[in-house]
Amino acid sequence: MGQAAPLSEEILLDPQRCPLEAIDVSHGSLFENERWVPFFARLRAEDPVHFTADSAFGPYWSITRFEDIKAVDMNHQAFSSDPVIVIGDPPPDFTLPQFIAMDQPRHDHQRKAVQPAVAPRQLANLEPLIRQRVCTILDGLPVGERFDWVPAVSMELTTQMLATLFDFPFEDRHLLPFWSDAATSSPELVGASNMTDEERKRILMECLEYFQKLWNDRQGGNNLDFISMMANSPAFANMPPLEYLGNLIRRVRLEPMARGIRKASPGSEPYSEHGGGGHPLADAPGPYAPQLRGRYAGG
Repeated sequence: MGQAAPLSEEILLDPQRCPLEAIDVSHGSLFENERWVPFFARLRAEDPVHFTADSAFGPYWSITRFEDIKAVDMNHQAFSSDPVIVIGDPPPDFTLPQFIAMDQPRHDHQRKAVQPAVAPRQLANLEPLIRQRVCTILDGLPVGERFDWVPAVSMELTTQMLATLFDFPFEDRHLLPFWSDAATSSPELVGASNMTDEERKRILMECLEYFQKLWNDRQGGNNLDFISMMANSPAFANMPPLEYLGNLIRRVRLEPMARGIRKASPGSEPYSEHGGGGHPLADAPGPYAPQLRGRYAGG
């Protein structure tokens, strides 16, 4: 007998018609079109430990029930987070270690070292500054006219909060979402890319160089920002440069999560455009476009 004809895209994206064994919840279209919920519901009901034999990331298992997820997450002897916590594997020549993807005991040691940066007392100390920045953003919104909430509020607010937690130079905060997008622009990790590997590496090494200067300046200090706490903790002593970069990117990458659900349109994807031979993001619309053009124009 010959091989069965491949299933159409229409069937693969239909949660009821798609054969159970063909369900692939790593398919980007499910999330782009907000169709992922019924697929996970079906797996949870019919196949809570689901094996996908073929995907853009290779074969993988999906665990969809809470108690099963908890059992896997707590069993450090049988399951490992190393080297990444996303579905894809990192490029073999550019793996960025980070404590969230480390196994015990290093995971707990490094996490404990930076936990005071977001402890209730520290957040209470930052509350006046956070309130001031939120009010400034909201007070600056146009009145009586339509505007795009994502770049005007979601992205700006989250970027400012990250700058606060890093004690990052406020005038350069536009670099944080730029580096965030570079970190996730890898087909091995997320199945798509809007920049070349060489471009991505160059941008991330610039990120490392910038943060290394902040690290050096804060050694010996006692501030409670993330960089100061890493720079002065024995848990991060003798940390290789790429591990430092990995830990930074792990935190900077929280930024896209706070953008909300972004529709596939230029007006609401100001940090995801990449056209022609220019630098990704630098020519895109959005609140940080002038700074990025000034920094990256001409390479």
